[in-house]
Amino acid sequence: MFDFATETTDTLSSRLSLLVAGPSGAGKSHLIGTYPGKVLYLTAGGEIHGVDAARKSSKNVTAISIDRDKTGPLSADDAVKRFVAATDPASVQKNGFELVVFDGLTELEKVVRATSKWKNMCEAKGGAHNSFAETPATLTLMDTLLNRLRNLQFDLGLDLVVTCTLDVTETNNRTGEIEAAKPRLQGYQVAESMIQQFGDIVIIGQMKNAEGITGRVLQMQGELGRQSVDLKTQEVKKFFGITPRLAGVETVPPFIKADLTAILKLKGR
Repeated sequence: MFDFATETTDTLSSRLSLLVAGPSGAGKSHLIGTYPGKVLYLTAGGEIHGVDAARKSSKNVTAISIDRDKTGPLSADDAVKRFVAATDPASVQKNGFELVVFDGLTELEKVVRATSKWKNMCEAKGGAHNSFAETPATLTLMDTLLNRLRNLQFDLGLDLVVTCTLDVTETNNRTGEIEAAKPRLQGYQVAESMIQQFGDIVIIGQMKNAEGITGRVLQMQGELGRQSVDLKTQEVKKFFGITPRLAGVETVPPFIKADLTAILKLKGR
């Protein structure tokens, strides 16, 4: 007989499953440094400058570049192997990490698309490249790596943060608030699939207050969107728009201090 009492799924809504989206230089890495516990910070694609920003806010950040080791740059295939090694559950647990970060989706996509496995998945009969296979191959390989992060969260009870670079399309002329932006990912389906996987989504950007002082703010009223356009007619075939959200939080304020402790407090932590 199935034991529903013991087998009920824990949604972990009080835990962070957070996508931090913002333009370059908006303060994504600085935000990560405000986490109150021990952080495993995984980077790729030269995003090591973000580690410095995070470390200015916290001494509890351990940084690992997945596409570079002590000997220098790694191939994409070796970068994936290094990602897998760095997210080994036993090692993560032994080192007492409470938050795992990947910075960011934009860079992870580049790594995946440079692997031999991606190229093989996009190979048609006769060895020609099949461009129609690019999106499924990208999604399959990115999901495989992101699932390792999610498994750490479910198995070890960790918080999870992933960043994504935004290309801003609309801002408030007076305050600088981001009103609309699109994730810097290749293709409609990749962008939609990646963004929708996160229960918590925030946009970070610089805003001016009533006194004209500019600072980092988590903005919960903008929209992350992407459209699919017919190449021949230039007509929009599909569109998705996702507004920021915090799972388990009934009333989300329009603006939140750029501090992860503020989000944790809203989620009852």
